[in-house]
Amino acid sequence: MRLSHASLALLLSAVVLAGPADDRIPKSPAARAALARLAAARQDAEEQFDEAIKKATAKAVADLEAAKAVAMKAGNLEEANRIQGAANETKSDNGKIGEELKSRLAGTTWQWAGTNTIRFDSDGMVSNKDWAARGLVTRWEPVDQRTVVLVIQQGRTHNLYAILSFDANIGSYRGLDFEGGKKLWVSKLVSR
Repeated sequence: MRLSHASLALLLSAVVLAGPADDRIPKSPAARAALARLAAARQDAEEQFDEAIKKATAKAVADLEAAKAVAMKAGNLEEANRIQGAANETKSDNGKIGEELKSRLAGTTWQWAGTNTIRFDSDGMVSNKDWAARGLVTRWEPVDQRTVVLVIQQGRTHNLYAILSFDANIGSYRGLDFEGGKKLWVSKLVSR
């Protein structure tokens, strides 16, 4: 699942503004179950939205190709080129955000919280011994060419997101930690 720009903006706002959240999280099993159901429903809705966008994009590209064929048949090469440009732009924005960053980060290991490290696995998961020992299952997802969101998928129901912003050379990052938006200071690449 790829986060939409609106979802990312909402996520960033929540992480930055929420502060330490442990004292506001319900402790009752019924309340936690309700929040877990809501989180699952939101994820399902986001996945359905992504699928609808893919279908709409494919339809738009097909329609643009048909319009280009009409323009070419009419001998209007200038219009055909404009239509081709629109089709190329439409195709390039369909699920390709952050693909270059994803390929550059897959298989790399980075500093995390001092002496700890994280590894961006090629399957979209994050490896961290401490997190694994606590039962946290975490994935990573690029949202643009220099930003990654870490999402805890299993193991807890609060403080689920961290945001990492990489430098232009993809040699270090800063960001916001899972814990209520605590700042992550510059962390560097350990190995490729």
